[in-house]
Amino acid sequence: MTLGSTRDHSDDEDRQVHKRPRYSSEDEENEVEVIVEEEGSTTDTTPSIIEYNETSLPVDDQDGFVEGSIVKITLTNFVTYDYCEVFPGPQMNMIIGPNGTGKSTIVCAIALGLGGSPNLLGRAKNIQEFVKTGEDEATIAIELKKVNDRNVVIQRSFKKSSNSTTWKVNGTKASL
Repeated sequence: MTLGSTRDHSDDEDRQVHKRPRYSSEDEENEVEVIVEEEGSTTDTTPSIIEYNETSLPVDDQDGFVEGSIVKITLTNFVTYDYCEVFPGPQMNMIIGPNGTGKSTIVCAIALGLGGSPNLLGRAKNIQEFVKTGEDEATIAIELKKVNDRNVVIQRSFKKSSNSTTWKVNGTKASL
């Protein structure tokens, strides 16, 4: 049976009706989600999408980005890239292209630039292995959307020679 069905189930035999409270995103009052199940079936206890929207993130009316969205990725001397800028859109983004063109490199940059470990990626054991051949330092900068304020830029720079990482948030040194 479909959740939220408008069909009247009052005449149906062998059905149980369960009600669970749900908060509306429009007001503070509780709404009730009605779940109709056939006798002997089990109720799915996974919260519905509506329940996850209790606290929605702000959306910029001008560009459609949700707060915290990646709006720009800048790579310098990272794996195969000398310099690269990527500008994801506010909706779903896909990276497509032939084999060996750097699609996975961009995904690795996102993970590493937001604090991930190289071990997480299964591509290299040490961060210095992501520095482009022939260079000593690589930088990943990821700009995150901040609605009604200045965007946040997280930058990770790392050196091949010293296996060290430097973090900056909006140009100010930071630590992870």
